[in-house]
Amino acid sequence: MDMIKLSLLIVTLPLIAFTIQILVGKRLPRDGDFISLASIFVSWILSLKLLWNAFSLYDPQLKITKEWLWFDLARFSSDLDIFALKLPVGILLDNVSILMLVVVTTVSFLVHFYSIGYMKGDAHYSRFFAYLSLFSFSMLGLVLTDNLFVLYIFWELVGVCSYLLIGFWFEKRSAANACKKAFLTTRVGDIGLFIGIMMVFTTLGSVSYSSIFEAKASGLFSGVFGTIAGLCIFMGAVGKSAQFPLHIWLPDAMEGPTPVSALIHAATMVAAGVYLVVRLFVFFTPDALLTIAYVGGFTALFAATMALTHQDIKKVLAYSTVSQLGLMMLALGVGAYTAGFFHLVTHASFKACLFLVSGSVIHALHGEQNLFKMGGLRKKMPLTFGTCLIATLAIAGVPLFSGFVSKDQILAGTLSFAYNHPPHSLLAFFGFGASALTAFYMFRLLFLTFFGKPRDEKLYSHAHESSFVITLPLIILAILSLGFIYEKQNWFEHLIQKPQLIAIKSSVVVAPNSETLPIFKKIKEKTKENVDPSATPQDDREVLGDDVKDQPQVAYVEPHKTENEKKAHTQAMVASVFFAFFSIFLAWLFYIQRVIDPEKVSEKYKSVYNTLVNLYWIDEAYQFLFIGPLIKINNFLYKKIDSEIIDQGFIDRSALITVKTAHAQGDFDNTVIDRGVDGTAHTVFSGGLKLVRIQTGQVQDYLKIGLGLVIILLIAFILM
Repeated sequence: MDMIKLSLLIVTLPLIAFTIQILVGKRLPRDGDFISLASIFVSWILSLKLLWNAFSLYDPQLKITKEWLWFDLARFSSDLDIFALKLPVGILLDNVSILMLVVVTTVSFLVHFYSIGYMKGDAHYSRFFAYLSLFSFSMLGLVLTDNLFVLYIFWELVGVCSYLLIGFWFEKRSAANACKKAFLTTRVGDIGLFIGIMMVFTTLGSVSYSSIFEAKASGLFSGVFGTIAGLCIFMGAVGKSAQFPLHIWLPDAMEGPTPVSALIHAATMVAAGVYLVVRLFVFFTPDALLTIAYVGGFTALFAATMALTHQDIKKVLAYSTVSQLGLMMLALGVGAYTAGFFHLVTHASFKACLFLVSGSVIHALHGEQNLFKMGGLRKKMPLTFGTCLIATLAIAGVPLFSGFVSKDQILAGTLSFAYNHPPHSLLAFFGFGASALTAFYMFRLLFLTFFGKPRDEKLYSHAHESSFVITLPLIILAILSLGFIYEKQNWFEHLIQKPQLIAIKSSVVVAPNSETLPIFKKIKEKTKENVDPSATPQDDREVLGDDVKDQPQVAYVEPHKTENEKKAHTQAMVASVFFAFFSIFLAWLFYIQRVIDPEKVSEKYKSVYNTLVNLYWIDEAYQFLFIGPLIKINNFLYKKIDSEIIDQGFIDRSALITVKTAHAQGDFDNTVIDRGVDGTAHTVFSGGLKLVRIQTGQVQDYLKIGLGLVIILLIAFILM
C-alpha cells in the first residue's frame, strides 16, 4: 500500500469510529469504546509505518502529494475571472506532516486507552469516545491537507470539538462557561486567519501551499502587504496556541475531563497554531517573524510567572503549556525552525504525561486538585511519581531528557539571533527567563504533590496507585521523554531542516488546476525577468528532485553554523543547565527544606504575589475594556434602538395601525356590506312572501287576474 493510501486510512478511520459511536455506540458492548480505541490504534500503527518509510528514505526533501478536484466553477462561466474557480483538495506528505501524524496519533491513542479507566462509569461514556474520535479526525485532517481552505475547515472542526470536550460535563456551570470562553476567544484569532486566507485568495486565486510559495518566491507577498497577510494568518495561531493576549481561555479549559486536557491542551489542538507557522514558515516576512518572536517570547515568560503561585495542579500545567508554546513561537520567530518544531514533538510526550499524571492523582484523591491538600503521595503512588519525575526533569531542561535537547536548541537559536541583532537581545531574556521559571514551578508542583507530609490525612488515607489502564500510558510517555530517543545520529535535525525559497531559472510553475487565473501569468512573467541565475543551482533537479513541475520553490538546505551560532550554542547549553539546576535547588529550599518560607516571601512581596495570584487581572481588564462596554452598548441598542425605536416606534405602532385599520374594515363590513346584503335578501324574501299569496291553485282566480291585467294594459294603451 502506498503512502497516500496509508494517510487516507489514518484520517478516515477515526471518522468511521465517530459515526458508529454517535449513532449506535450506547447499544454496543462497553458502550462501543473498543471501536474508537481500535480505530485510533490502527491509525497510530499506520503513522508509525509512514515514519518508518521516511526513515528508510532518509531524505529531508521528501514530498509526496495527491490532489483531487473538489469543485469546478469554470464550467459555469466562460470568462477568465475570479468566479471561474477550480478548488482542488489534496494530501501533502513530507517529514513535518509525517512526524506530526505520529505525535497526534500517539497521544490520542494513549489518551483513548487512559480514558477507559478514567471515565469508567460516566453517564455519557459513549459520547465521550465519539467526541475523541471526531477530534482525532479533525486534527489529522488539519495536518494532512495541502491548502489553506481545507485547513480552515478542519481548523474550525477542531474548535468545535474542543468546545464539546471542554464542556463535556456541561451540568457544571464552570465547565459550560469555560467551553464558551474557549470557543469565543479562539474565534477572535480565527477571524484573523480567515482574513489572511482571503488576502491570499484574492491575490492569487488559489490557496494551495505550493502556489503560495511560488508567489512568495516571485516577490508577490513582500513588503507591508506580505507582513499584514502573514500576521493575519498568525492571529489564528495566537488563538489556537493560546498566545498573549488570547491566552485566557486555556487555563479555564481545565474544567474538562483530564484526558481532554492531555489530548487537546498538550500535544494536539494547541500545537495546531505552531504547526501552521511551521508549515507556512517561508511565507512570513522578516517583520512578521520578528513579531512572532516577540509575541512568543513575551508569552513564554508571562505565562511562566503566572504558574509560580497557582494552587490548582491542572492550571499550573495549563500555564506551563502556554509558556512552552510561547517558546516554540519564539524559536520560529528567530529562525530556529528545526528547534521550534522539535520542541513541539518533545513537549507532546512530557506534557501529555504530566497531564495524565495529574489525572491519576486527582482520580486517587477523589477529585481534589489543590496542591496544598496533597503531599507524601510518592509512597502510595510510586509509578505515578516515577513517571511524573521523568516528565518534570524533561520539561525543566535537565540533561539526558528530551526537553533539554529541544530547549537547548531554542535557547541557542535565540541567543544567536541576539548576537546578530543586538537591539533584540530582549528575546534572549524572554527565553532564558521562561526556562528558569519552568524548572522552579514544575518542581514546586512535584514537591507539593509527592513529597513532605500529607496535608490532608483523610485524602491521603484513601489514596492508592491507579489501575494498569491509567499507569501504562504514563510509562510509555515517560519513556518517550528520555533524550536518547532524539539524540542518536541527530536524525531529527537531518529530516527536519529549515526551508529556503529557491528560484527556478526557467519560470515559476503554475499550481495544478489554477491555469485559468490571469494572476499566475503575471507571476510567471515577473519571475522570468527577475530570476538571478547566480542564486540558482546548475541543475534545478539537484535541489527540487526529479519532477520539477510538481514541486514548489521550496527546498530544505542544511545551514552551516557561523561562529556566533557555535558560540551561542555552547553558552546556551551551559546557561540552560545552570538555570535548570539552580531553579530546582531553589524549589528544594522553598518546599522541602523550608529554608526559605514561601508564606513569608509572599507576605513580604504581597503586591507582586497578589498580582500573580490574580493572573495580572487580565480577565478583569478584558471585562472592563471589552466585555463590560460591549454589554452596555448591547443594552443601549436593545433599550433605545430595538425596544424604543424599532419595537415601540415602528413595530408596535405599525401593529396598532394595523389593528385599527382592521377594526375600521370590520365596522365597514358589518354596517355597509353586511347590511346591504342582508337588506336585499330581506326585500326579496318579503316580496316573495307577498307574491306567494297569488298562487291559490284555482283556475278561476288565475283567469280573473289575467283578465284584470289585460284590462289594465288596454286602458294604459288607450291613454297613451
